[in-house]
Amino acid sequence: MKKPSKGIVMGILFLGMTMGLASGYGAGVISVSSAAFKPNDHYMASLNWYAYANQAYFDSGYPNSGYMEAPVFLPNLATVTGFVAVVTDNGTGPDDEIHVSLRRQNIQTGMSEILASVYTSSSFALASRQTLTDTSISNAVVDNDTYTYSVLVRFYIPRSYLRLHGVKIQHWSVL
Repeated sequence: MKKPSKGIVMGILFLGMTMGLASGYGAGVISVSSAAFKPNDHYMASLNWYAYANQAYFDSGYPNSGYMEAPVFLPNLATVTGFVAVVTDNGTGPDDEIHVSLRRQNIQTGMSEILASVYTSSSFALASRQTLTDTSISNAVVDNDTYTYSVLVRFYIPRSYLRLHGVKIQHWSVL
């Protein structure tokens, strides 16, 4: 029996790898631009808010927290392995915090669950961008048949020095 030539083996290997990449198999990242975020209620929409490709923020103080939200489109049955938010928190007061969470909403019941969450500390001000990471993901397997997914940002007290720059959702897909 003849041995397969090296070229045929390499061709089969290349084809298998290409098909694997084309089918979405392996590690992936979904990025959410800060331009996708908008206030999630009419009180927030009446404030001065900005959502550009490089940052989203409120520039006026509101006596309560300000919220922005963006939809996320994750591959069905993928496993979320990491959640990363890039923010700027240049505030030093006790109310200067920014919280970012990956959430899912049950389509039938409307119930929401937090899958991952990161936040800054009010005692730690930095004028430069900070990368916040959460790798302990609850309900990590994506179920698009039952849930929709979104990222919610809570500006503890809306100020222009609390800014969201973007979000990355790391996942592993077997389909």
